[in-house]
Amino acid sequence: MGFFGIKSKNRYLGVDIGTSNLKIVELNRWKGGVNLSTYGAIDLADDVIRSDSPAVREKICKSLKRIVKESGAKGSRAIASLPGFSVFTTILNLPRMEEEELASAVKWESKRYIPFPIEEIILDWEVITPKSPQKNQKVEALKPQEGIEVFLTAVPKNIVKRYGDIFKKASLELVGLEPEAMALARVLVDAQKEGAMIVDIGATATEICIIEDGFPKLNLSIDMGGNALTRVIAHSLQVSFERAEQFKKDFGVSREKMGGEIPRAIKPVIDVIVEKIRHCLNLFYNRGGSQVSQIILSGGSAKLPEFTSYLSLFLDNKIVVADPWNKIIIPQELKKVLDELGPTFDVAVGLALRELLP
Repeated sequence: MGFFGIKSKNRYLGVDIGTSNLKIVELNRWKGGVNLSTYGAIDLADDVIRSDSPAVREKICKSLKRIVKESGAKGSRAIASLPGFSVFTTILNLPRMEEEELASAVKWESKRYIPFPIEEIILDWEVITPKSPQKNQKVEALKPQEGIEVFLTAVPKNIVKRYGDIFKKASLELVGLEPEAMALARVLVDAQKEGAMIVDIGATATEICIIEDGFPKLNLSIDMGGNALTRVIAHSLQVSFERAEQFKKDFGVSREKMGGEIPRAIKPVIDVIVEKIRHCLNLFYNRGGSQVSQIILSGGSAKLPEFTSYLSLFLDNKIVVADPWNKIIIPQELKKVLDELGPTFDVAVGLALRELLP
């Protein structure tokens, strides 16, 4: 059931439909703060989100209705995440112009970058200004000599319709869709600080994004995640996938457990992820990006024992584990549990925060 029995219109569900599970977080604004109302998760078949069959839609809908009911969520307004493979984002650099001209300029310029026919997509964009990434930023607020950076999002119309149908059938009002990277930026990175990288290691994919001025400035997706780590452990130790998964959770990458076999087994997978991280950093710096102060680990593998210290062997940046609850008032009796679950719920928390932060 929900933790706060508050009747409030300022109540939103963040719904993260991932590659292997569905997670929800309900937040509400009360007494000047944002409170955790409830949360929940339910397993899905691996990569179900990539399918658009009627059977899969029905499964997601039933799972969504079930977790909303079981968690005791009271609200019906929801914001959902768009996985990296289904959305296109980029930064447009434009000259300063009148606000009424900007919409036409963005649409015209987007044709050069978006890999879909323009009539088949829905465009959304926000102006980015240095150190003030506020929604609906007025172009007139820019200094005369400054150009305009625009954060552009493009989503195929059929995907928007798919999500709309699922949520409608689940009796929820879908008030927003946004890229996972935006939700992660909102909940994990202070917009007024220097750049940060988020490495979100899901079950079947890893999303890498660099956040600057509160917006994702560079994104990269790898079709390799926590399941790949489990598979190489299973192969190395000659055990089942299920047992390897338990070894991974219990021992992490400790060199003192299992004779150090786990860190040796996963090194080929880690090498790929580290190479992509370095590639993103180099590309970002070559484009004139600010110093990336830290790498934030997110997703189901972020809390593996000794994982941060293991990655530190290969990377010079400070590495920390995501804490999505630092902007949320949570029941103290659940703090230990929520701290452990934290990195797996960061997208859902970031989504629910979208309509509740100033």
